[in-house]
Amino acid sequence: MEKPSGYYEWCNPHLLNQVPATARKILDIGCGAGGLGASVKARNPEVVYHGLEIIPEAASIAATRLDRVFVGSIESNTLDQVDEQYDCILFGDVLEHLYDPLTALKKVRPLLTPDGIVLCSVPNLQHHSVLSALLSGDFQYQDMGLLDRTHIRFFTYASFIKLMLDAGFIPEIADASIWNPTPEFLEALKVSLNHLRQDVTRGEFYLSAYQYMFRGRPNPVYAQEFPVAFPISFIVPTNDRRVLADNFLSSPILRAPTPHQVILLEDQPSAGDALANGVQQAIHDFIVYVHQDVYLPERWDAIFTQRVLLAQGAIPNARVFGVYGVHYQEGVGGLHHGFVMDRHWARLNGGPFPVEVESLDEMVFGFWKAGFPGVNPQLGYHLYGTDIVCAYREQGGCAVVVEALCFHNSGLGLTFDQAFYNSAQCFMQSEWRKFLPLATSCIVLT
Repeated sequence: MEKPSGYYEWCNPHLLNQVPATARKILDIGCGAGGLGASVKARNPEVVYHGLEIIPEAASIAATRLDRVFVGSIESNTLDQVDEQYDCILFGDVLEHLYDPLTALKKVRPLLTPDGIVLCSVPNLQHHSVLSALLSGDFQYQDMGLLDRTHIRFFTYASFIKLMLDAGFIPEIADASIWNPTPEFLEALKVSLNHLRQDVTRGEFYLSAYQYMFRGRPNPVYAQEFPVAFPISFIVPTNDRRVLADNFLSSPILRAPTPHQVILLEDQPSAGDALANGVQQAIHDFIVYVHQDVYLPERWDAIFTQRVLLAQGAIPNARVFGVYGVHYQEGVGGLHHGFVMDRHWARLNGGPFPVEVESLDEMVFGFWKAGFPGVNPQLGYHLYGTDIVCAYREQGGCAVVVEALCFHNSGLGLTFDQAFYNSAQCFMQSEWRKFLPLATSCIVLT
């Protein structure tokens, strides 16, 4: 489709601001006529700037501005013979135009230097202007903008995080271009956000972000190939089938054929009950308890199971394995260890892994079926990650955090209801007082 005059000259200022000043060699996927590259080189003439552009006319203009221009598509074999490495690879308003953005991101990962990054600008389908069109019953494609008629893929912050994780990157939102809704529109939507159990403050940001700038660093473990060490029985308590379908059940590791078992449990009064019932149904020796709003990306099962075996070799009494946990240190409080995406934030703390902790976050943890000590059902759905660690400690075991990046896509805020504090009080009055003080991912129990 023919684009308006000047379309290929566009330099996205938000993307330009995120290009590292230290980058010495850059590859711009979909460089257009080289507008962004010209701005980068004007800022630093020493930069070696290469571009890839599918439109020959735009590529010919870019060739007068950049150091080298490849003519073709990232979805073809145009870059297959490139043996150079780049400090920064840009996807400026490109991935939404591709049939297979996942393969495109995977294709460029080997082209990055060890400290290199990808920068992606993508439109946000959750923007209030799109919601207004949907609520009005008139989802209308346009020549440009969020509903550009040449867009093939659509993204929200969550779907793009999942895409980058699957491609082997550690993602973060570096910036966003903001177009706020009217106060009246936002106020009207608060009812819907509360109904969907979505945090209103974060919801306002997601509704206002017209476009996201994502930064991605290669996840080094994806440079290695290794198999799943053993099959897993997943225990998943659920009270919201939409959340379950959009997150855990969408995890690539569950696509057929999969060696794993999924045990879905509805109407469980407590995590202790869910675990007890799930363990009874488990057909595999190793069990993973996981929240319904957790997404496990490509190869997570291979990474996690291999990390469990490595942890057992390094810490022989390791019995329960999580992706995020806390160690209490006198005078400091909680020292956090983990490697997760939580909401839209990267929580990359502590290490080196594996590391012993006294409390595990409940989003994901695994254990061997033999010797499972159970969890106190009186805790409800709070602090059971700490309870199970104490139970294993009572047996002479311990808990460790291993490095296996996943996405906790919770819509909830970071405040706690009365049930949480009731569980904390129950915990402090329980048989585990001898292990206090204990730092959890939320509070310190004393």
